[in-house]
Amino acid sequence: PARLEASTLGDWLKAASPQSRVVAVSGKDRAAITMAGHKADGVFWLFSGYGFTTYVPPGGDAAQALAPIAATNRKLAPRWTQTPTWTYQTPACRAAATTVEIGGKPWNSKLPPDGYAASIPAALINSPAGDEITGEATRDLIRHYRLGQGPATDLLAVSFSATDWVGHRYGTRGPEMCEQMHRLDATLARLFVDLDALKVPYLVVLSADHGGSDIPER
Repeated sequence: PARLEASTLGDWLKAASPQSRVVAVSGKDRAAITMAGHKADGVFWLFSGYGFTTYVPPGGDAAQALAPIAATNRKLAPRWTQTPTWTYQTPACRAAATTVEIGGKPWNSKLPPDGYAASIPAALINSPAGDEITGEATRDLIRHYRLGQGPATDLLAVSFSATDWVGHRYGTRGPEMCEQMHRLDATLARLFVDLDALKVPYLVVLSADHGGSDIPER
């Protein structure tokens, strides 16, 4: 965050309410860090093939810094060696399947994408599984920090990065993005169920970092 010139909502909250906890988690380091600000209590991002990590200053205690997310990483460990699957959980997304020509060769837009499981760590984060993993980490962090259950207002910032990864790799109008959107809705629903169970008032704000356009060939 030393490179972050602006102050953030988390910084403002900490200044006005030092007892407030500020926690951020994301599929991307740059998203977690910039959302959290300069004085966050916890900032974690997904590192392909390992799990969630954080910044540890020189001489710092890595085990202590990663303690809030250690249980999540233990649960995730087997997934980095298992062949992932990406199927049609939403039947309506089948209608978006197409075959187009790119660079003189046919490209099939379908599920699972051609070559999807060739690199297991990359496949996991370049699919709806990336956001589902981030959702699991989010729910674990809520429990670890007891967010919303302290004496002051807390801030939880979550960046679901798979939409960006899927869009860049497959475009925005194919079955890949269709399935991503439906499964992201389900991931958010599970998070809101956990928040409801806390029996505390909370406010949800949804935003996006940018839009996206489809591949011109389609």
